[in-house]
This record gives sequence, structure tokens and C-alpha cells, in this order.
Amino acid sequence: MRTYLPLIALATSVSLSLLTVWMLFLAHSLAKSVAGVEATIPRFLDLTLIKLFKAVVDKLGENGIMHSW
Repeated sequence: MRTYLPLIALATSVSLSLLTVWMLFLAHSLAKSVAGVEATIPRFLDLTLIKLFKAVVDKLGENGIMHSW
């Protein structure tokens, strides 16, 4: 079963706001995925989920794919 965390929960929950990409992957037994991210974009592993979301939206905006607010 996959867990989808609504953006509002990421922004308002103290425990979720501290959750990093690395912690989420390990919580879902995705150690191999951690190794893959570490090999290609290691800076993402230490980002909190909300900061990662913002970074992705900003990058999409820079490329004209999505407008960030």
C-alpha cells in the first residue's frame, strides 16, 4: 500500500515537516532507491519533503512546465 501525503499535511504537521527524503525511503523499505538517489542527486536526500516539493516546482517553473506561486 502506498502512502500519499497531502501537501497541507506536509505544511502543517510538525512531524511530517521534519521528514526527509532519506527517512521516507527507508520507512518504505526503499534502500535501493536511496542508493540510486545518492549516486545521482545526493543533495535531495537531506531535504525535507516540503523543501523537495518546492525545489521540484521551482525547477519545473524555470523550465516553463509549471508556474510556482
